[in-house]
Amino acid sequence: MVLLTGVPKAGSDVEREVDEMFKLGEAVFLEGVKKLEEYHIDEPNFIHPRSELIIKKRLAVVEFVNGLELILKAIMILNGYSIYKIRTEKIFKLEDTVKDTINEGRTLDLDQIVSFFRTRYSRLPFKGVDELRKLRNQIVHKGTGIGEKKRVYFINAIDCLTGIYQSEHLNHRNFLNRIQTAKTRF
Repeated sequence: MVLLTGVPKAGSDVEREVDEMFKLGEAVFLEGVKKLEEYHIDEPNFIHPRSELIIKKRLAVVEFVNGLELILKAIMILNGYSIYKIRTEKIFKLEDTVKDTINEGRTLDLDQIVSFFRTRYSRLPFKGVDELRKLRNQIVHKGTGIGEKKRVYFINAIDCLTGIYQSEHLNHRNFLNRIQTAKTRF
C-alpha cells in the first residue's frame, strides 16, 4: 500500500508507479482504440463469421474502458488522492488517511472515479464515460451487443481525457494526437 502526504515528489517511488500506471493505461486504451478502428474499417469486407466481429468489438470496449480507468486513477494519485476503497466509500486525500481505513484489496470503482472527475470538470462530457462503464459491465457480465448509436460514448471519453490532460498540464502529445485522430475512424 502506498500512502502519500500531498502530491508525489519528483523521482519518488510513487511518481514512478504513477508513470507506469499512465503508460499501462494509455497502452490498454490505445489497444481498445486500435480494435475499434479495425472494426469500423474492416466491417464491410469482414470475411470471418459475424460472431468473431462482435467479439472483437466487445473486447475493444473492455480494453478502452479499462485503459480509461487506469489513466483516471493515475491522475488522482498524481494529485494526492487515494484510489483505495475505504469503509466510508468517500474519496479522500492521502494525507487524511489512516492505514486501518483502507482496503488494500479494493480500489475505487469507475463510477466513483467518474463522479469525482465530473465534479472537478463539469464542462466535460462524462455522461458518455458513465454510459461506457455501464456498457463494459453489460458486455463482461451479459455479453451485450453494441449498437452504432453508442459511438458518441467513445468520442465523449476521448474528449474527457483530452480536457483533463489539458487542465492537468499533462504533456502526452503522442497519446493525445493518436486518440484525437481515432475519433474520426470508428
